[in-house]
Amino acid sequence: MRTVNPNASETPRYPIPTPGIPAAKTALPQPPNTSQNVPKNSARKNRGVGDAKSNAKGCFGYENLKKPCVLIFIGLNVLTIPTDVGNRKNLELLAKRAEDESDGIDVLINNAGLEKAYPYDKISAEVIEQIIGVNLVAPMILSRLLIPKMIERGEGHIVNMASLAGLFGIAYGEVYAATKHGLVGFTRSLRLTAIGEGYPVRASVICPGFISDVGMY
Repeated sequence: MRTVNPNASETPRYPIPTPGIPAAKTALPQPPNTSQNVPKNSARKNRGVGDAKSNAKGCFGYENLKKPCVLIFIGLNVLTIPTDVGNRKNLELLAKRAEDESDGIDVLINNAGLEKAYPYDKISAEVIEQIIGVNLVAPMILSRLLIPKMIERGEGHIVNMASLAGLFGIAYGEVYAATKHGLVGFTRSLRLTAIGEGYPVRASVICPGFISDVGMY
């Protein structure tokens, strides 16, 4: 599962675990113990919800994502809600709980994705529907669920994780490329609608290349 902070502009003060990279031998500064003195709503500008890939391998291992948990790291409250984003009802529950557990979602990062390479005459209709559901329908539904609240609060940002496959075709990846083209088009159109309607909501799309140790792009 890839996590993107589109507003990051400097190196974090404290190291963040990275899969596949051994820990440094030298002693590292430890983050302060802020679990007792962080106000409940102190991180308004740093809150967001990123939908979880149903079979993702997170930075801390998928086993740790099987039940909701709260982590406090460098003074930020992080709530993890494992979700099958291919299920519309689950998307509604995810959006509602994320809103209920905070005083509002400012940033939605649509990051879940599936990629299955087949000759197109060999891929099943079920797999086609599954990939489209996770890669394209889920981001559109989650955006639709959260945008009205963003408009009410006067701010919001939708970040869609697409791919270079959303800019040109790829062999054995017709469905994947179609969904990523769809995300690019959705983002561009949403941005224009926001301008036309005066929504205080921004929309961005990211198109990465190959990802180390994952292969998706």
